[in-house]
Amino acid sequence: MRMNKRVGMESLIVALVFLLILVGWNVVEGMFLTMKHVPELQQLHTSGAPSKVEFGSVTSAGGSTIVVGIGMIMLFTAGYYVIRSYFIGKRK
Repeated sequence: MRMNKRVGMESLIVALVFLLILVGWNVVEGMFLTMKHVPELQQLHTSGAPSKVEFGSVTSAGGSTIVVGIGMIMLFTAGYYVIRSYFIGKRK
């Protein structure tokens, strides 16, 4: 089976657009949550709560998270290519 370059490029573009939408959604959601977060300053001063503000915790899963993410994007791209090639071949 010969690789269709047009469908291959289309698959890469679709995967990149999907990735950009996913990252963009996370950025917008983070901005919205940060904008809506209003701490109760009066309660904090009287309660003895720590004066340092923390927005989440930093955890490291090593390189496995990155490898799994890249693998999922590659799987999505390959699946899209196979499905598009199948339907283009059926039309001919």
